[in-house]
Amino acid sequence: MLSRAKTVALGLLVLLSIVLSFELWHGPWSTPSVAPFTGPLGLRPVANPNLKQVTRPVRVVYQTGNPLKYSVGLPGTASYETVLTWLQKASVSKQNSISTYQAGEGTGVDVRFGTPLSRSLLLAYVPNAPTLPAGATVSGLWLTVPPRSNQVFLTVLTNNGETSAVTDLSVQSFEAGVSSAVRTEPWQQVGEDSYLPVASFPVERQIWSTSSPQVLPLVRSFFVNPQVITRVSGPNQTVIWTDGSRAVQWNETSNTLQFSDPNATTSNTASSSLRTIVSYLQTHGGTQGQSIALKNATTSPVLLAHTYSFRPYIGGLELLGTLGNYTVDWLDGSPVGYERPLTELGTLQSTTAEKTLSAAATMDIIDAMVPKALLPSIKVSLACEAQLQSANTVLIEPVVDITHAGQDVLRIDAVTGQVLSGGSAS
Repeated sequence: MLSRAKTVALGLLVLLSIVLSFELWHGPWSTPSVAPFTGPLGLRPVANPNLKQVTRPVRVVYQTGNPLKYSVGLPGTASYETVLTWLQKASVSKQNSISTYQAGEGTGVDVRFGTPLSRSLLLAYVPNAPTLPAGATVSGLWLTVPPRSNQVFLTVLTNNGETSAVTDLSVQSFEAGVSSAVRTEPWQQVGEDSYLPVASFPVERQIWSTSSPQVLPLVRSFFVNPQVITRVSGPNQTVIWTDGSRAVQWNETSNTLQFSDPNATTSNTASSSLRTIVSYLQTHGGTQGQSIALKNATTSPVLLAHTYSFRPYIGGLELLGTLGNYTVDWLDGSPVGYERPLTELGTLQSTTAEKTLSAAATMDIIDAMVPKALLPSIKVSLACEAQLQSANTVLIEPVVDITHAGQDVLRIDAVTGQVLSGGSAS
């Protein structure tokens, strides 16, 4: 009798152990090892980034005359919006494919995007866009009136050849608009795909307040089971949270938050959908307003991953540096890396109207400070950067940024010409 009681008691203990083990390990622990778009204790979706906002062209370049003269329309300017209006209104016909497009001479506008767009995304800007080859992605557009032509052509530049079509835009109105932009605000080509205003150009120095999001809700949003994450202190003023698979690191020096998934697969494909990436960012704290997506030329630490930056454009100028820069590495439909600042722009406090140096004055500084061997292949950009003013305010000032093969070479104040970083005597 006693032996039977012991057997029953042992059986009950085994059964209880099984039940408790199931209760402990079922649920989120059985979820596949990917960072979800939503999950327990996750963040509510936010408005930014907005898909159409982040796919805007980074600039438009007008050209006309012989020799060619130029003007650049920055995001938000009248000349930029004029081109977007032309693209919205244009209907196309007589479509044909060409292997390589040469801009050449003639009157035209070059429209460049920061990241390749699918045709479905392109339709937001060109509702009557030509049909493209399957899988083609769009890097840019040309609206042109070739020499001795009486029609405006739309050419779509893709990763799979170019497609050209005739539009119904008025040649007279188009040529008049391009000529007016070039005459009113002339820009000078100062290198391949680089331009500077010929004369002094109106810009602003702006003071912005800053704010910081709550860190813990952000951290929790990256984990499948945020209730069991472990917090440890890392080297060089860093704090690391992990659930044993993924990790989130807070760098207190740069005040940035970085997510990584060291267990990510490295297959032979790196498919990415900008629409999906935008949805992911919306549920992980969002980005700054007025951001544009830029697909980086640099490679991700994870093999084959696609890397995208989301940078705000203030007064039409790209904001350089870590403030406002949100970067995501994407592989096989999932994020494998993500970095964002923990200092955000708040509200505009004040502005001061300024004017940039002329192109000639700027190039004199560049010629004196950049090694002669690099000059033929540098890229020159009018941009802006943030300078810390106090614990809760930053100064956004216009700069001229000079890079070579993607590496910083020189940065100067666009208004005073003061060298801010880099440079060496020729």
